[in-house]
Amino acid sequence: MKMKWQLIIVLAALIVLVSTVTVYLVVFDREVPTSTEGWWFEIVNGTGESRVSISEFRELPSVERNISLKGTGEDGKEHAYRGISLSYILDRWGNDDISTLKVEAVDFYSYKLSAGDIRKSDSLMIAVEKDGEPLEGRENGGMGPARLLLPQEFVGEYNAQYCVKYVYRIVLE
Repeated sequence: MKMKWQLIIVLAALIVLVSTVTVYLVVFDREVPTSTEGWWFEIVNGTGESRVSISEFRELPSVERNISLKGTGEDGKEHAYRGISLSYILDRWGNDDISTLKVEAVDFYSYKLSAGDIRKSDSLMIAVEKDGEPLEGRENGGMGPARLLLPQEFVGEYNAQYCVKYVYRIVLE
């Protein structure tokens, strides 16, 4: 009798394990960029999905802002960042029905902003350069070739925790 229960428990554990792995593979099976040179962005809106290479993204109209990032792993100094403003992204890929913009990293970390807040600040951007140099990828110990930047006045003194690294997906909802 004891052996029968042990067998049932082992079979139940195997079923749970197989189910978990299957769900993980189905839900998280996605293609993500892996190298700085081959980096690309998915821009998703109500009408579909666009894929934009890092070189095409860098050619979009850009803004420059001096921003200080404070938080773990940051130097707290002001740096000159260049990137594509979130307002431009809303204008180019959005429509009047868009209420939020979500920025996602390859590791699933994300930050969501309202379209209204984006329109109020011209300092919100996806940065591609810092102090005149392209942002470094993981292979060079960097934060990825693109990073969401939220100035301190937008989210508070410790803003670095909200500045998504390794940005690869922008969802307009």
